[in-house]
Amino acid sequence: MRKIILLINLILLTLLIQLASAQIILSQPKSLYNLGDDFEVDVQISGLQEGYMDVDLVCNGNTENIYHGIVDENGIIINRKLIPLYIGNLSGNCYINSNYGSFKQVSQNFKISKGISISPDILELNIFAGESVIIKGGAIKDNNKLVGQDIKGFVEVSLEGESKVVGKVIDGQFSVNFSTQENIKAGTYSILIKIYEEDNQGNKLSMGEARADLIVNQELKNIEIAIDKQIVNPGENISIIAYLSDKSGDRMEGDVSLVIEDSLGEVVYQKLVSSDKETSFSLPLDHDPGYSKIIIKKSNIVKEKVFEVTELEKIKIEGRNDSLLITNIGNVDYDKIIDIQIGDETILKQIELKRGESKSYWISAPDGKYNVDVRDEKGRVFQDWIALTGHSVDVKEDRTKLDILTLVWIWVIVIMGMVSFLLYKRGVKTKSYSFPVNGKKTPKQEKVVSLDNEGVKNSVKQAEHILVLNGQKQQASIIAIKIKEKLTKQAHQELIKTIQFKEDKSVLCQLNNYYLIIFSPLLTKTFKNEESAIKLALKIEDRLREHNRKFKDKIEFGIGVNSGEIINKLENNVLKFSSIGTTISMAKKAADASEGEVLLSRSIHEKTMTHVKAEKSGKKLGEEDLFMIKKLVHSDNNKKFIEDFLKRN
Repeated sequence: MRKIILLINLILLTLLIQLASAQIILSQPKSLYNLGDDFEVDVQISGLQEGYMDVDLVCNGNTENIYHGIVDENGIIINRKLIPLYIGNLSGNCYINSNYGSFKQVSQNFKISKGISISPDILELNIFAGESVIIKGGAIKDNNKLVGQDIKGFVEVSLEGESKVVGKVIDGQFSVNFSTQENIKAGTYSILIKIYEEDNQGNKLSMGEARADLIVNQELKNIEIAIDKQIVNPGENISIIAYLSDKSGDRMEGDVSLVIEDSLGEVVYQKLVSSDKETSFSLPLDHDPGYSKIIIKKSNIVKEKVFEVTELEKIKIEGRNDSLLITNIGNVDYDKIIDIQIGDETILKQIELKRGESKSYWISAPDGKYNVDVRDEKGRVFQDWIALTGHSVDVKEDRTKLDILTLVWIWVIVIMGMVSFLLYKRGVKTKSYSFPVNGKKTPKQEKVVSLDNEGVKNSVKQAEHILVLNGQKQQASIIAIKIKEKLTKQAHQELIKTIQFKEDKSVLCQLNNYYLIIFSPLLTKTFKNEESAIKLALKIEDRLREHNRKFKDKIEFGIGVNSGEIINKLENNVLKFSSIGTTISMAKKAADASEGEVLLSRSIHEKTMTHVKAEKSGKKLGEEDLFMIKKLVHSDNNKKFIEDFLKRN
């Protein structure tokens, strides 16, 4: 029994000696690492045992084995990269825990960080929408090593609501070119700068973030012009508002330059005005008719808008003792009959005044004071009580008030005439034509040609729109050509050349920006002029379209054709005519409605239906349709014209 107890004590003593001699010795790690760093620990064993050794990395309560194996008397060296492949997702406050048989040993605490500190070069940037900005700076890890030095480093820059831009970080430095969208709204935005390192498996290791403010300023992108009316009568107000918007479409405020040009390109109004606020401009009575232009300008943005100014025939009458001073204050020549009532008697007077022109008319009546009431087709123009003298009621143009320059010219003309007459008398030789001189026959007297003669008829090239009191009432065909835009010099020359491309039997008359071509029976010797007028209108359309195809100086035009009654007469090789009813105005209005095509009134359409096929154009003058030509029916007279026309088009 004593031997057994002795043996047990011997075994226990041996075990105690072994326990006292076995020991795990760990080298101590550094106090701080970053993900991606190399990690090394040296493990030495004193007193070998049977079994495996396990070395674990423990961080924040989570464990990852970094060694499992058999050790010998030389110990082991554990060398690992701190990447997910070896340590999983561990980071934070860590230590090493080793186990060998029944023995354990832990290291001192250390930290595995994934932090990066970023230092942007600038914390606030000012740009305009759509511009680019360079974002740059430095980046260092918590272990004081430069980002992108040993491990691949990247930088991502993103803006609120914008896509990100990715660049590289090399040796702790980054620089990326970041562009904003064209339509980004103005305001202050936060730029997020994110930097990280990445291992070969694409795992993000250390990373950090920083922010900078980006101020996007408003930049003018567009100007819009709003007006309260598209067609304005002289004397009326036109209200104008300019709207500014930036690249995102948001409204902007600011001062803009406002300029108004008339149809001749002359500046009639200019002012610095505020956007979003109404500006009112009163058109003068003599503002040129046609298409005027509003020009709004700010910075390098220019916007234009066109409005139409109507024609105004208007006069002003002032009573001056026994005369009336009549002034054309409208924007076109005034050519109308006015009704002058003196007491109980009425006198019709044709008044012809150019723009801005004034004429004085002397009025007479038996001695007394009379109520003088003057009216034109639009109503009363003047009314006043005037003391008059004379034998009868009459109105005459006062031609006695000649200025000094006129008198000088009259005197010069008289003197030159007298001198020319004396020189002529001195140079004339006395010869008799009763008998042959020097064997030559007596020259025959030239035949005097009447107005009805063909030679005189062909010399009539002009027409004059006046009041004709003793002419012939006839059915005429009228072509009206409306010029809708201001012409360049080249375009004007082409226009003149084109409208002169007409039949010898028609005559031309210009009324402001209208050109009228008149087919009168006095010249054509026929009452059927409708087809001739339509064919000529098509030729002119063809010529003008061909010009617009070839040249950049375009001619914006409209062509209208009408048939109606006029009163006309021939005088000094000039066709003088007056319109009856709507003969002229209907042709002009059809030209206004035209957009480069020939439009026929119902009157001329119904007279040419058998040879000119037309259909409703969809445009109207009041309740009356306008017609557009589809084709000319073949006939002997039309065949050549149609072939030529189709060949050109």
